[in-house]
Amino acid sequence: MAPSLAVLTLTDSFIELWPRLATSAGAELRTAATVAGLQHLDEVCAVLIAAGGAEREAVGLIDALLRRESPPIAVVGVETDYRLVASLLRSGADNYFALPDDLAHG
Repeated sequence: MAPSLAVLTLTDSFIELWPRLATSAGAELRTAATVAGLQHLDEVCAVLIAAGGAEREAVGLIDALLRRESPPIAVVGVETDYRLVASLLRSGADNYFALPDDLAHG
């Protein structure tokens, strides 16, 4: 059974990226617009919060995911403010990627 990658989509930013990412990782893609919509978190290898333009909303969602014993969480957004990134990481995110900057440098 292939691993699964869950994407919690807060916005449509970078929506075309998620299927390509899952395919390149050899993973099945699962997407949802709400935390409750992400089923069977025990079966996914990671959760990405696609938050381009809505990064501040991700803080509360990280807590909700952690209460559900989420696997590692990465937030993907466009903000590069270090205070916001620090807040997301303090909330429990394992990583933050600022796109398209991190795409160009990765």
